[in-house]
Amino acid sequence: EVNANENRKSNGNGMTLIEVTGVDDEKNDNDVKVSFYRAIDQYTLDGGGNFTPFASYRIDAAGGKLRYGSAVKGRIENGVLTTDEGDVNLPFYGNYTYMNQEIKDMRLRLELSEDGAKANGMASGYYGVDQLMFYIGGLGPISSTAISNCPSIYLAAHELADGHPDPQTGKCTALSSAYNFRAVAAFIIHPKAEQTASADQKSPLPCVENLELI
Repeated sequence: EVNANENRKSNGNGMTLIEVTGVDDEKNDNDVKVSFYRAIDQYTLDGGGNFTPFASYRIDAAGGKLRYGSAVKGRIENGVLTTDEGDVNLPFYGNYTYMNQEIKDMRLRLELSEDGAKANGMASGYYGVDQLMFYIGGLGPISSTAISNCPSIYLAAHELADGHPDPQTGKCTALSSAYNFRAVAAFIIHPKAEQTASADQKSPLPCVENLELI
């Protein structure tokens, strides 16, 4: 993943923004909304190449409509954010491959730092076998530099699949997966059309301090 992470750092493609709204208490709140977007800006890095907290990022949208925007219900307990299960679409870019990835039945756990600038988290859910093979098939020259065998990977992935059985064949189509990640606090800038719609509905503007997934 070293090459994939450097890809993302250098161009910002596939950057995921996690927005937490409806927060009444940053330490304990039993009803918040957690939304996921794609950013269109490059990462803001310091002189050491580390992610800088509290930078601002714009959301990917076309014609005033968001390209991403999956949302799940969550809660905060003693400064730890957790969510209910939900199907979530996330942008992915790495190893020169861009894709829309869906994680089914995803759950998120995010532990905030005391100063609110950073967080450590884990996301778990089911990752589609076909989605995995699409990614592997797009690696191209990257896969040729290592020992790999696409037919063997395809067979092993289907053998290990343990979720979301096909209603006709009964065979599982997804792999249970878990991902550790780090996050930094950021400001999310919504498209103007979205802000106008929110204002017309007399609801708070969503341009508040949020968390950006790295």
